[in-house]
Amino acid sequence: SVPAASSPRSRRSSVSEMATPASILLVGLGGAGCAMVTRLSAQLPAEVSVALFDTDARALAAGGPGTSLQLGRAQTRGMGTGGEAALGLASAEAEEPALRRLFTGVPVVVLVTGLGGGTGSGAAATVAGFAAETGATVLAFATMPFSHEGERRMRQANEAAVKIGQKCHGLVVVHNDLLLQQVAPDAPLSESFAAADAWVGGALRGLASAFAPGALIAVDPSALRS
Repeated sequence: SVPAASSPRSRRSSVSEMATPASILLVGLGGAGCAMVTRLSAQLPAEVSVALFDTDARALAAGGPGTSLQLGRAQTRGMGTGGEAALGLASAEAEEPALRRLFTGVPVVVLVTGLGGGTGSGAAATVAGFAAETGATVLAFATMPFSHEGERRMRQANEAAVKIGQKCHGLVVVHNDLLLQQVAPDAPLSESFAAADAWVGGALRGLASAFAPGALIAVDPSALRS
């Protein structure tokens, strides 16, 4: 992990140094997932803590909120997976003890990842499975590749989505092509991603409000599964 200090909002912390977990742990997995979670982090309520998982050491070293964990240090040597899902899977399996420690005691884990590449496609189902096995209710948001990214990435994303759905309690799939319909034809791509951020961020705030002290309608995390 990247060395850090105590505050999960403004500084990074190691897995072993993480304080008492919040009601919801928001996990960004892979390049796309970490980027979305980082953009969302500034507007998250106190009931949500943040963790970033990636095989790319340079991306994690660039800074970000909350806890960070580099997956597959021996497998990728910090260079990423090169789009190979099998390497993403091996990288997640190699960090099983650290992942289980991080998830232990967390009522709800929300996993955000982009599918099609190696880290998200290969590691997401395994990460979700570890979280569920520790007793957490696991929800996932996964973005699918743009159609112009090619058949191989789309096929890899579809296969990964099926596996994630088998490991978590709820899965929302966001198609990147549909995001383009939310903005003007000449709008920059960043506006499409902002639309996705707003949608996922709104869902998180609504979920967090059910766990806030004094909530009008309190929700048991296990009730989310049904």
